[in-house]
Amino acid sequence: MARAEERSVRVATLPSVAPASKAGDRRATFFVLSTIAVVLYFAKQAFVPIALALLFALILSGPVESLKRLGVPRAVSALAIVVALFGLMVASVNLLWSPAQEWFAAAPRTVAVIRQKMSPVARFMDRVEQLTASASQLGAARGTANSAQASSSAQASSAPAAKSSAPAAKSGVGSGAATAPGSTPAPTSGVDSERSLAVLQATRTAFVGLITVLIVTLFLVSGGPPMLAHMTAAFEGNVQQHHVIDVIEKLRAEVGRFYRTTAAINLGVALATWGAMAICGMPSPLLWGTVAGLLNFIPYAGPATTLLLLTAVAIVSFDGYAPVLAVVLSYVVIAGIEGQIVQPLLVGRRLSLNPLLVFLALWFGGMFWGIAGIVLATPTLVAVKVAVENSGHANSWVAFLSAPARAS
Repeated sequence: MARAEERSVRVATLPSVAPASKAGDRRATFFVLSTIAVVLYFAKQAFVPIALALLFALILSGPVESLKRLGVPRAVSALAIVVALFGLMVASVNLLWSPAQEWFAAAPRTVAVIRQKMSPVARFMDRVEQLTASASQLGAARGTANSAQASSSAQASSAPAAKSSAPAAKSGVGSGAATAPGSTPAPTSGVDSERSLAVLQATRTAFVGLITVLIVTLFLVSGGPPMLAHMTAAFEGNVQQHHVIDVIEKLRAEVGRFYRTTAAINLGVALATWGAMAICGMPSPLLWGTVAGLLNFIPYAGPATTLLLLTAVAIVSFDGYAPVLAVVLSYVVIAGIEGQIVQPLLVGRRLSLNPLLVFLALWFGGMFWGIAGIVLATPTLVAVKVAVENSGHANSWVAFLSAPARAS
């Protein structure tokens, strides 16, 4: 009888152990994720070049493997592709540097011209606000009269104090005027030196980061699957090793295909925007076509930023509103065709992501790593989705990451 009671007590106490262990696992997971987030935030200068190198390696590994199948050594093809890509980037920057520098130098004048040309809209909004205020005053006339009477009495009581303080104010002004000629302007050499030092530090950081990206990309691309297999064999068994390598290969293939297709689409967007801006008479159409193509790599925020830039430049460049509307509508049509027809047709829905998750990834990526975080946000989500799809038992996570199905 005593043994039966002891067994019942043990059975009754067993379910209370599982929730405690699950709660402990959740706390441990939260602690690990928080630690990773803190490390990534404070050590971003070390992790950003490596993350960019991983992205470039995923994109460039496809062409390298294609050349390897044709008999070209992997190291030679990797070096040739990386050097060609770097040369293309340098040539593009050299081509666009002069018009971009001119627009940056004219930024204050551009803002002034925009304010001047938008003054009718500002006056209209002021009229609307005045009408709204007058309507509210008509609805509360009695309260307004009481408040006006109270304010008039307050002004009458404060008039003697103002008169008594007037001589002191005049004497203060006189003393200030007497000391003004003897004052010396603040030195600006210290401020200029600090700015120059900040520019030099930023340039050095950018140069070191660029060299790191190039070197790590070259090592990753030239190593290829054999290097991954060698690194994985040190931590996993044979069966698990083959599974990890298979997932990495699928990740490399899917992400590389996705971004090569996206790059081709964005090249088309750049060419179409260049042609449209040239037809509309916009200054520096090549610059704005390049900006449109580059910003189109950032979902949602990129096209919106391009539209704002083109609208501002059109307002400054043209006198009437018809050319401005032509510029805006032409880009809206290009972006609409790309987003609603070309992108779903060429990329498909297999790698489509939840728009809310994309926006949150862009937000947190920009908050953690700045522009590099914004660039890496979408490929990180794509990589996570591909890895989850190949895990074999995460259908709920795939549904969570995927875009919702459109209603027919």
